[in-house]
Amino acid sequence: VLLSLNSLYHNIHWVNHTHTVLGKASELVSSAVDMETGLRGYLLAGKEEFLEPYNGGRQRFDTLIEDLSTTVSDNPPQVTLLAQTKQTIYQWQQNVVEPQIQIRRNMTSASSTANGNTMDDIASIVAEARGKTYFDKFRSQISTFKEREEVLMQARMQDLESTQNIVFYSVIAGTFFALGIGV
Repeated sequence: VLLSLNSLYHNIHWVNHTHTVLGKASELVSSAVDMETGLRGYLLAGKEEFLEPYNGGRQRFDTLIEDLSTTVSDNPPQVTLLAQTKQTIYQWQQNVVEPQIQIRRNMTSASSTANGNTMDDIASIVAEARGKTYFDKFRSQISTFKEREEVLMQARMQDLESTQNIVFYSVIAGTFFALGIGV
């Protein structure tokens, strides 16, 4: 019975672990969406306060990706996938976000220009959808990450159910044995 209870505890731990990982992966997506939303708002309005969702999302993303990598450190393929995901977002920031923010900062108004840029130029840059390519890749990577975790969850839930049955029947058998009743 004690061995079965220990196994039950172990299985519950891994089920909870997988729930935690899936939750953090969803938070990671949310932080990236905040970055994307903040960028769009800034490009439209040109006001620094519109970058607050971007900056907050960026900080949360950095914290979450490191935390999630540590949480799944027992699973090297997942750690590798998170490293690739982090690289995708960093490439988006470097190749799309930073240049677009710089162009928008250089503008003095929608009709006059600094360095030859207008809102039409911003609209053209956004219409190129270069950021979409990175975000599609990011979403695909996170989807793969979550799918792998769901497979682990199914296996862990089966183990948990099996262990629960063993514990139940062990307790019943132990009770009958203690009472001197044959099984």
